[in-house]
Amino acid sequence: MKNIKIISLIIGILIVLLCGLFYKKAIQESASFSSSFNIHKLTDKEYEEVGVSGLDNPIKDDFRKVEIKVAMQHTHKIKNRKIIVPTMVELKNAINSYDMERYWFGNSSEEDNENTNSTEYVFEFIFYSKGLEDNDIEMLFSDLEISASWLDPYGNIQKENYLLEYSQ
Repeated sequence: MKNIKIISLIIGILIVLLCGLFYKKAIQESASFSSSFNIHKLTDKEYEEVGVSGLDNPIKDDFRKVEIKVAMQHTHKIKNRKIIVPTMVELKNAINSYDMERYWFGNSSEEDNENTNSTEYVFEFIFYSKGLEDNDIEMLFSDLEISASWLDPYGNIQKENYLLEYSQ
């Protein structure tokens, strides 16, 4: 009798653990999130579009292009998706916070239609990078956060927060 109770207890624990694993796997498979933060040297064509008035002897290597992409893919079972990304003003303020006005120009796009199973945000801008090292640039954006929340297939609120991480 004692052995039956122990075996029943072990089987019960295994069932609870397996259910928990399947639940976690279902949630993980229901939504995937990706982001990238890259900094590139300008091409000759991009540099031709940069206005350089007010700078002392600027060269192409004094400028960099930032590309930030944030995307979320999910199943149709996800509801109330909400993505919060830094605004272009926040990105501009971050790059200008170092020592001078460094933001030159840029644009952003957003595809966040509630009727689709994906969303994407893209930011691109040119900034004056003379005198900045890669770690200086990374530090300027280190406090900017991306937040994602949604209702999973079981009606539970899921939240994830990410910091912008510079990819070299």
